[in-house]
Amino acid sequence: MSLHPVFDCHADILMDVVKRRREGETAVFRSRHLSRLREGGVAGAVLIHCHMYDTPAGPEDIREFIRLFREEDRENAGVWSLILGAADAARAEETFRAAAEKARALPQDASRAAAPRAGEAPEAPSCDEGPLPALVGMEGLKAVQGDFSLVERMHREAGLRLASLTQNDQNDLATGHWGDPDRGLTPR
Repeated sequence: MSLHPVFDCHADILMDVVKRRREGETAVFRSRHLSRLREGGVAGAVLIHCHMYDTPAGPEDIREFIRLFREEDRENAGVWSLILGAADAARAEETFRAAAEKARALPQDASRAAAPRAGEAPEAPSCDEGPLPALVGMEGLKAVQGDFSLVERMHREAGLRLASLTQNDQNDLATGHWGDPDRGLTPR
């Protein structure tokens, strides 16, 4: 069992947020994900949205994501802190370091604690103070369909700071695992 805080570099949480907001739920991150992240010792995360390789997606899906994300962001004010630039990254680093210091301050024998019983959560450092630092990411840009102004819009309006070209599929930009192995990146 690790007593160190975790920065989750790929949390597919925004996929769930979009799905549930389409179904009428609000404050999805706060009500369904935050407590589990904190209980697991997560002190920061890259929150990922993805259009799965086997699901059609286009520019209208990007516009919907931006709209739903902005609604969710307003409802989670004070719950997460989006990392949008260098100053935000520095604050996130301070938050993570503080969580690490708390973990180091635990008694020496805490790392040898007995494993939790079935159904019990393992002990983790407290990461329940202040907003959770978060980067917004997109796995696969197939929905962009060559309209790069949508990437700029996601950056500006939804805080997108990390994106991969594909999600195992083949699209206008590149070829993932299940695409033509001789194709690779496109000139776009």
